[in-house]
Amino acid sequence: MSGLTSNLTSSRRGFLTAMALPSLAFLTGVQSAVCAAEDAPLEFGVQLYMLRDLLAQDFERGLAQVAETGVKYVEFAGFYDRSAADLARLLRANGLVVRSAHCVRAEMTDDALKAMIDFCGELRMPYMCAASPIIRHLKLPITSMEQARWAVRQITLEDMRESADRFNRIAERISGAGMRFAYHTHGMDFRRYGDIVAFDDMVQRTDPKHVSFQLDIGNAIAANADPIEYLRKYPTRFCLGHVKDWTRLTTGETDILPPRAPFGEGVIDWKTTIRAAKAAGIQTYFIEQEEVTAQNAIAVLRQGYQYFQTLTRA
Repeated sequence: MSGLTSNLTSSRRGFLTAMALPSLAFLTGVQSAVCAAEDAPLEFGVQLYMLRDLLAQDFERGLAQVAETGVKYVEFAGFYDRSAADLARLLRANGLVVRSAHCVRAEMTDDALKAMIDFCGELRMPYMCAASPIIRHLKLPITSMEQARWAVRQITLEDMRESADRFNRIAERISGAGMRFAYHTHGMDFRRYGDIVAFDDMVQRTDPKHVSFQLDIGNAIAANADPIEYLRKYPTRFCLGHVKDWTRLTTGETDILPPRAPFGEGVIDWKTTIRAAKAAGIQTYFIEQEEVTAQNAIAVLRQGYQYFQTLTRA
């Protein structure tokens, strides 16, 4: 399992770096995931990719520090060469609950998918997510950020459509295991190919019975897409959210991110946006700010968590 988890970690790291990040699971006891009722309490957790440098230094201490902020819910992006049993033990010891993981790739073999479904099922997580479409020209490990960005820019509408078709098949298997598949949005998902917006096309090509979406609100806004408009346009398709904020908006290009801002001090009207997201059925949100180091990761997480706790009580 260690080889599998290592490959998944490097795959997501490579893709997200290319998107201009800093330094450029039917199994017994697992309930099917469904979108939240409008009166359900909101959950704010963390995408652990944001803390990757901290966790790489001392994984067990890093999880303990996450719990010390008050955060309860986590989303993995790679499993740090740990077995599911070991991760479950560490989560229990720190009072943490795993809600999902970025652990699916469109290119996965059937055997790799089965292994990952079994792994996530053992962790009793309700969601399994894909963080990218097919990126044919991406070379791993990444040695050149410019080459990685170039590879992302080469994604075609046909690539997006093939990805959607593969996700339909993958998601059906995940549903059969009692979990739910979700596709995580980046800026490039809102790229236009003539009159076609890639994300709209993917929503229309995927089966709502099995495929949901994890809306990264910050990524959408950075790409000049209106998340509230999408939440209203597809009110039953989103089941998870990511939150991040910007000091300002720049060019609106789909592969360049603006500078990070503390929540409540940036450009996003979170009260209005979270209200719209809740109405669309999103209960669980993961903090994933950009430009975070091992030294400031816990402070950034704490600020975000405290801000959203205040917001939900208002």
